[in-house]
Amino acid sequence: MKDQIKKSGTLLASIGTLGGFIADVLTPLGPFTKWIFIIFIVLTIVLFITYLKNRSFGKKYFPISLILSIIFGFLFLINGDSKSGVLGDNIDGISSMQNSLFNLQESVDRIENKIDVVSDKLDLGFDKIEELIKLNNPIENPSTPKDFIVNAYLFKSSGLLKKSQFSFEEYFRLADDFKVDVLLDYCDVFESNNGYKELKAQLELLPITESTKLVKLLRTSFDDKSLYLSLISEGQENESLSKWAVLTLPPTIANGFERGEMFIWIYNSMTYHVSLGYYCEEVEQFFFNKSKASDFINTNTFTNSPGYFFYVDYKQFGQSTNSWYSQNIKYKHMVQELDSLYLANREEGWFR
Repeated sequence: MKDQIKKSGTLLASIGTLGGFIADVLTPLGPFTKWIFIIFIVLTIVLFITYLKNRSFGKKYFPISLILSIIFGFLFLINGDSKSGVLGDNIDGISSMQNSLFNLQESVDRIENKIDVVSDKLDLGFDKIEELIKLNNPIENPSTPKDFIVNAYLFKSSGLLKKSQFSFEEYFRLADDFKVDVLLDYCDVFESNNGYKELKAQLELLPITESTKLVKLLRTSFDDKSLYLSLISEGQENESLSKWAVLTLPPTIANGFERGEMFIWIYNSMTYHVSLGYYCEEVEQFFFNKSKASDFINTNTFTNSPGYFFYVDYKQFGQSTNSWYSQNIKYKHMVQELDSLYLANREEGWFR
């Protein structure tokens, strides 16, 4: 083995140095020094095993592999985590050559520009759509979901409901996305064009999602009270969406309630609202225009607040510790809970 090392040491040192130089210069494209070092380490281990078995192949090539492993291992250690290599970091000429060869800065700029373009393509946010709608010009030859949803709302506001319905349906087909607010607007357009009976049939044809299930329930219920009872019943697929829907019910729903039913409605509404957040943040992902999650619950035109606010702030429920409810064992614990919620959240503006 000594003779073999003496015989080929000078040549191998030259080859290793040249290879190390090339690998170091190529570092911006990848850790070539590290990869070559790993390859020679594995190869050296294999050749060492054959050498121990007294095979001629191992005797001949093990020393060569060992020397190259040492050379590339040394270069790998001094290279460290450098992105340009040791030579590129310390010699201006090498750094200039790398930039010239790989055109690194231009590549980075080009990639950043591509990312910006992709970001624009992916951005279907309502703010972008709203800007296009304000232009008040339908998009000619629409082809993307964005084109069709813009046209759907433009035609809707212009009273061209047949064209609006077609645009909504093309948006659903291309985007395969069913948001609560878009579905409700689509239902308005479809019912105006085709009538309530056809709308019920159309809702049955929509893909089954959490949003489509809720909208079907909202648009096919006979009255607000039966809708409320359906929403609070167990087994609703999306509990948060069902809670949100309870908050959208108008204050007139309480007109048909007995005293105990009214209290339970207020209790449910207050606790649901707190759990969803003031702006119903917990269900915003189900809306194309996220602000609609909050806008839809402001159904009381008198106070521009959710319906139950009226009864809370105008003392139909307020100061309940002196009321009939607090004397009733069935409601006593719930009364205490709501009193705490009322006092804690009124200062944050919930019931004003």
